[in-house]
Amino acid sequence: MVLLVSTSVPSNSVDAFTDLASPITVTEMISSYLDRPILPLAVTLPMLLQNVEAELANEKLDVAEKQRLHQRCELIRRLLASSRVT
Repeated sequence: MVLLVSTSVPSNSVDAFTDLASPITVTEMISSYLDRPILPLAVTLPMLLQNVEAELANEKLDVAEKQRLHQRCELIRRLLASSRVT
């Protein structure tokens, strides 16, 4: 659970004292990705690459979409190669 706390910044010292007595607004933010376990890049990058390559196998893609997916594959491969070196 993530809590967002919002307060106002007082314009002078008198306002600062009165703002301390005012209530703080707390908003609850619900996010599904925060409940998922965090996986290292060494695990997620190969999975991403497989997904993108599977999308590339679709013959109904237009030229721009294929180019974008090829660029994404290239980026993921570079990230995988650099993570193996370091």
